[in-house]
Amino acid sequence: MPVTTMLTQQIQNWVNRRLAHPCHRQLVVISGEQSWAIETAYLLIEQLGWNKENTGSIVSVGISHPDSDEDRSNAVHISNKQYRQYLGQETQCVIYNAWAGTRANALSALSGTIKQSGLMILLCPDFQSWGNYKDPELKQRISYGFEDNFQHSYFVQWLVQHIEQDPHCLVITPIGISGGQGQPAPLQNILSTQKNAPQPPCITNDQQQAVDAIIKVATGHRNRPLIMQADRGRGKSSAIGIASAKLASENNKNIILTAPTKSCCEQSFHWFETLGANTNALNFWAVDALIEQQPSADLVIIDEAAAIPVEQLKQICALYKRVVFSSTIHGYEGSGRGFEIRFKQHLKQQFPEYREIALQAPIRWSENDPLEQFWFQVLAYTQPDNSSSDLNDYIGMVTAQELINNPPLLYQSFSLLVNAHYQTSPDTIASLLDSPDQHVFISVKQGNVLATAIVALEGGSRLSDIAEHIAFGERRPNGHLLAQKLSSTLNMSEVATKRFARIVRIAVQPAQQHQGLGTELLTEIVQWAEKKELDFVGASFGAEPELLQFWQKNHFQLVFLGLKKETATGEYNALVLRSLHSENESIIASLENALQRNIKFHLSNTYRHLSYPMVLSILQSLLQIDDLDETRKAELEYFASGKRPLSLSREALFVLALQKNSYANLNESEKELLVKYALQQQAINKLASASLIKGKKELTTKIQEIVRKILKY
Repeated sequence: MPVTTMLTQQIQNWVNRRLAHPCHRQLVVISGEQSWAIETAYLLIEQLGWNKENTGSIVSVGISHPDSDEDRSNAVHISNKQYRQYLGQETQCVIYNAWAGTRANALSALSGTIKQSGLMILLCPDFQSWGNYKDPELKQRISYGFEDNFQHSYFVQWLVQHIEQDPHCLVITPIGISGGQGQPAPLQNILSTQKNAPQPPCITNDQQQAVDAIIKVATGHRNRPLIMQADRGRGKSSAIGIASAKLASENNKNIILTAPTKSCCEQSFHWFETLGANTNALNFWAVDALIEQQPSADLVIIDEAAAIPVEQLKQICALYKRVVFSSTIHGYEGSGRGFEIRFKQHLKQQFPEYREIALQAPIRWSENDPLEQFWFQVLAYTQPDNSSSDLNDYIGMVTAQELINNPPLLYQSFSLLVNAHYQTSPDTIASLLDSPDQHVFISVKQGNVLATAIVALEGGSRLSDIAEHIAFGERRPNGHLLAQKLSSTLNMSEVATKRFARIVRIAVQPAQQHQGLGTELLTEIVQWAEKKELDFVGASFGAEPELLQFWQKNHFQLVFLGLKKETATGEYNALVLRSLHSENESIIASLENALQRNIKFHLSNTYRHLSYPMVLSILQSLLQIDDLDETRKAELEYFASGKRPLSLSREALFVLALQKNSYANLNESEKELLVKYALQQQAINKLASASLIKGKKELTTKIQEIVRKILKY
């Protein structure tokens, strides 16, 4: 379908008005048949004159790279999965082809690269059919076997809802152009609100504050890290380059810059070189190489720190005394919430004098930018001011249709998930609305969502054909985490075909925690699963004592503990399970036996540095423990009375430490010493550094006292 002369003229008139004065960034939606939409996008780019600018100023997503003589856009062509390469970079325009798949993470990240007066051009089917279009990205957010259950994309419906209601969005269809609500698209003049102009080259006062703060980390007291956070486009990367140039030129400092990829740092290096600093003073190091080789540096700056595993951030903190962490608030790429929720807690404990600053004034665009506000609302980062939150009290399941029909319900529910879970991302809201296998449960009281959970259906007949391949590790279909992990753990194909309800997320308002709301919602989920005649309800999470105790209190059994720490949390993955039918108890028992064998074998190696409260929580969850027989008990009695050396009593001591009731009469330091010495077999110098003992002699004395207490009890 060609672009008509009338439409071409309408677009030209709009372009002329836009070029007449500075404008905000804007979303342009081209809705229609795919080849026509691409042709119209190229026409728009040509009329703006952007196709003549440097390659890289325009990025197209999901449009196959055409032959060079046909590529009229002069764009860099990438796929959805390559969006990470553009974090921290600037573009004039992003052309996003939804025909090739819609991914919320990519939309969020790429919209943040567009600079002032730029456009985001979204190509899509006509609004009436778009929601029913099975785009290629659906398989990324729908579990194996549920594809045929997909009928309609509620995420697309939610997106179209915002497009049609947004007065700043330009919509182009084959019959003409219009703004939101069918009115001509308003063009917003940019109003400068900057006061007390900062020292050039800084553009905003926030950016000046960031530059000064970075310099202070390098020149002030040691061990006072800086966290610098902002929404996209606030000038964090530029501030890094400006501060580095000043430190190199004025203080002769050697600086290392690290990030998930070097491309994230292009803006920083651009400013560093523009200011004429010694190019040898600022060097990029990949995170792995930095930790392994430990090069010397006066300052280490970590850009896009939220996309780096928490454990690696902790290692860098231990290696260097002057560190700056730069992070994006909205986006949560990779393990972003691990940074926000867990790493900040680590800094507070280890470096109580660390500093935190936020950049709020935008640099790439102006205040009240329509494009930024549009995606914030679509991705439920922020709730519109005019959005009423008068919700009726309720506890139970809500459908995707109900969520998008009642935006405050969706905003509040998703906000809870964002604040509580490190793995929540823009993609989560798309999955939450679109996946037939996922269900949302909420608890609303006094007009507010106080608790929410996402529950996924797993296993069952959908895995029957590949159950044996799953059990022996030959297949790993999308989704079905519990069914796959537990089946492969036992090498039992029938476990994969059991029907599971996995609690993917569960969150309670922080101010309302420890009041039983989580248990109340969990009870509702279990009752729902029983009515659906499922076999198990379970969950997977980063193992920590408080979380494990929550599940144990609600009659869930620990059945698996991973052997590798999760990159996002620095914790071992734990699986808990609750059987809904007596005939499944044998599966629970088999899983417990397998777990006990692994725990006992790995306590002195893989789990050697697991926290002692976590070890105690694990022991409490194990139903079957080796018995302390009469022979071992006699050995311990001889040891406690000084008639048998500690070295010959360690096996009996290990079995004693495995007993749940061994810890009932011990104080905290005694519990810690027993776990670390008897179970984890930590060296004497490690125990001494933890202030548990002073030396070998005191170790024997304290262990004897512990044994006497336990045997007496």
